Amino acid sequence: MDLMMQSESGSDTGRSSGSQLVRTRAYLSGHLERLDLYKGAMGMDGTTSEQRRRVLVVVLSIVTVALLAGASAASISIRNSRANQAQAQQESEEEGVHGGPVERHHGSGCDLVDTSSFEGNWTHGDYVNAVAEADPSKASEAARSRCGKPVHAGQGGPGNARAEEAKAKAKAAKEARDAERTE
Repeated sequence: MDLMMQSESGSDTGRSSGSQLVRTRAYLSGHLERLDLYKGAMGMDGTTSEQRRRVLVVVLSIVTVALLAGASAASISIRNSRANQAQAQQESEEEGVHGGPVERHHGSGCDLVDTSSFEGNWTHGDYVNAVAEADPSKASEAARSRCGKPVHAGQGGPGNARAEEAKAKAKAAKEARDAERTE
């Protein structure tokens, strides 16, 4: 109390003591708050053991539900993953062992060997290997053929457009150089 009185009177010693009093009050109030929390946690704040038990049951119930939900989600994820793998395997078996589901050129011009013995959706490599085994001198001709290649192969597309554009730029650059030389 003496410190408070001095602080209110405005004396020099009271000012330093007053600020010290403020710091001391803040320090003690922080400790008192922690003490109140400690009392609450230890059941010294007037809560009964029945109330603490109910809170504990609620907290444990929430944790249990969260764990079961996580386990359930993991189980569903594993089941879906297995189903996707089984479906992918079934689809790959349906696609055939060789050549896959891509439509391939098996028509005219593929007569360097008998292709009737080829199984399924045979590929260009199958055709070239068969020709090379039958007559090695015709292997390069078979390699240049469309036999066994995807039907859309060589029909143009984005790759061809870029090549044509590059050719046009090269031609324009060459013409520009030639024009400079003649001037």
